[in-house]
Amino acid sequence: MKLNKAALFLAGAAGSLDTAAAIVLRHNASAAGGRVVASPQDIASCTKYFDGIFDRPVNKDEAIEMAVDHCAVEHKEDDRNYVCVDFKEALLAAFSEEHNSQEFSSKAFCEISEAYMLDSRGASRMENVGSGPLFNFKISSKCEPMVTAHFDPKGASSIESAEVPDLWYGICMNQDCGHYLPSRTRWCQFQMTPSHSVQVCEALLKFTTDVTKSNGATIMDAHAVCALYGDFVAATGHDVEAYEHVVHADTARRVPRPNDQARALQSSKLLNDAGGHHIRDNAGDPIKRNGAARAASAPLLAAVAGVLAAITALAA
Repeated sequence: MKLNKAALFLAGAAGSLDTAAAIVLRHNASAAGGRVVASPQDIASCTKYFDGIFDRPVNKDEAIEMAVDHCAVEHKEDDRNYVCVDFKEALLAAFSEEHNSQEFSSKAFCEISEAYMLDSRGASRMENVGSGPLFNFKISSKCEPMVTAHFDPKGASSIESAEVPDLWYGICMNQDCGHYLPSRTRWCQFQMTPSHSVQVCEALLKFTTDVTKSNGATIMDAHAVCALYGDFVAATGHDVEAYEHVVHADTARRVPRPNDQARALQSSKLLNDAGGHHIRDNAGDPIKRNGAARAASAPLLAAVAGVLAAITALAA
C-alpha cells in the first residue's frame, strides 16, 4: 500500500496545527496563528541558558554544535553527559525544517525549540493507538484492529515493513477525520478535534522509515506495527526529557543510561568532539611566543651558531 504523502498533507494541514488546547504543557502555552507558542517563563529560562553559549547570532548548525559541546563539558562529571546524545537528537529534529542561512539569537532559537518540545507531547495522544504521557505510554487494545483495517489488501493479517511508514503517516494525518470539513466526512464514523500536529506525523514518518530500513525487508503483523509506534513515543520522550534536563535543569531519570563502559566511551567522544571544534574554531589565531620563551631559546641559538661556524672553519 502506497499513500500519497503530499495529498495527505494538504488534506490535513489546515486543521492539524491548532493543537494548543489538547497539549499537556510544561507551564502554560498559547497558540498564535495556529502555532504552539511556549510560555514567557519557559522562553526566558531557555534564553538565559543559551545566552551563556551563543555570543552572537548563529545558524542552526553552529547553534546545535555549540549547544552539544557545551552540554558535553557541563555534564562531564561521572560521565553524566550521556544525556547530550538525546539532547542533540531533540535539537536536530526541532530545526530540521529551518534554513541554515538563517541566524538565530538565543531568544529566536528558544522560540523554535520550546514550541517543538511542547508539540512533541502530542505523540502520546493518537486516537485508538494508546494513552498515557510520553514517559508511560501504553498501547491500546484498539490499536491492532485499527491498523489491520488499513492493511492492503483488506482482510490481510500482515504488511510488508516497507509499507509501514506510509501506513502510520496516513493514520496520523487522518486522525479519524478530525482534519476534514464536515461536508467531506459523511463517510466517517468519528468526528473530533485533532489531538496532535503535523509535526508529530512528520517525526513518525522519519522514525518508522529509519527503523524499517535498518531492520531490512520483513513482514509485520498488527502487533509489531503497534509496537513500533510505542517505540516512537518512547524515543520522543527520551529526546524531550534530555532537552528539559539540559536547558531547564529538570531531572533526567527517564533518559536511557548506558552501562559504565559505554558511558565512559561516549563521554570521551563527546569531549573530544568539543575539543576538536574549539581548536578548529580558533585555528586562525597566530601562535604567540612570550618573552620567557624567547629568552630561553637564545642560548640554544647561540650554541647552534657556534657549531656551524666551527664546521665552516674546518671545511676551509
